[in-house]
Amino acid sequence: MERAIFHGELAHRFKPSSILANNLGYLHMKSDNLERAKVMLEIAASIVDEKSDNTALIRYNLGIVNLKQMKVGEALNQFRAADAAKEMEVACALVPIVDANTKKLTFKEVESPNIKETIKKTIEIVNEFSANL
Repeated sequence: MERAIFHGELAHRFKPSSILANNLGYLHMKSDNLERAKVMLEIAASIVDEKSDNTALIRYNLGIVNLKQMKVGEALNQFRAADAAKEMEVACALVPIVDANTKKLTFKEVESPNIKETIKKTIEIVNEFSANL
C-alpha cells in the first residue's frame, strides 16, 4: 500500500483532482495515518469539480477519520454534510460497527455501497454509540 500512496501522491502533485485526493485520503485512512488522510480529504473537498462531484464521499470519509479520532461531534457534522450532497456511485467505504461485547467501534470495508443509505445508517450507529459514551 505504501507504494500505491507514494505514486498516487506523486501523480496528485502533477495533476490534482478531488477524486485522486479522496482516494489518497482513503488509503491513508486505511493505513491509520489519520492526519495525512484528513489533509488529503480536505484538499479533495476544496477542489471538487462539478462534473465529477464526489462531495458526498469526501465528507463521509472525513467523518470516518473524525470518528476514528473519537471526534464524534465533528464526525456527525461531516456525515450530515455528506447526506446533503448529491447521490453518487461509490466503489467502497469504511463503515462503523459497534462490537456488541466490548462496545468499541470497529470499521469494515464494504464494496459498492449505496452511499446515501450508508450515511444514514452511519449517523444512526454514531448517535447510538455516542449515547453510551
